[in-house]
Amino acid sequence: MSDKGAAPKIFGHTVFCDDIRTEADGKMSYIGSYPGNMIVQTEFPVTLPKFGFGIALLIRDDVAKKRRTDIPIRILLPGEDLERPSFSLEIPFAKMRDQAENARSIKPVNTEGDDNQYNQIFANLVVSPLTLSAVGRIYVRAIYGKEIIKLGSLGIQLTSSK
Repeated sequence: MSDKGAAPKIFGHTVFCDDIRTEADGKMSYIGSYPGNMIVQTEFPVTLPKFGFGIALLIRDDVAKKRRTDIPIRILLPGEDLERPSFSLEIPFAKMRDQAENARSIKPVNTEGDDNQYNQIFANLVVSPLTLSAVGRIYVRAIYGKEIIKLGSLGIQLTSSK
């Protein structure tokens, strides 16, 4: 467990959206992003033609240089657990190490006086189609040793019919 106020080794976030596009100039476009909840208009199960997970992982530079194994990412649909996720991917350690060695680091946000540098790595996943079977939450988690890193969640709720 890290000390309160200490710079985290790893953290991140996820953009949940209808589609992800990489532009010719390298910019990412997140189409139809969901701010916190998705409201479903019909009964479950619901099949979405496409659904995107724009995952950003920030790893402290000194940690990325020492890392020798990939970082597993798990995407859990409502009712699932880490042992049986619908989707899994790995952030390759070689990519982390290469970024750290090439000094493409960024300063962490809101850490005045902190000299820690972070490597930002993106993992975009577009699922086509995606079937949701119930209300609940979609969770995105990274596994870092024995630690579970929360990378975001999206609530799935059914609109109330009158």
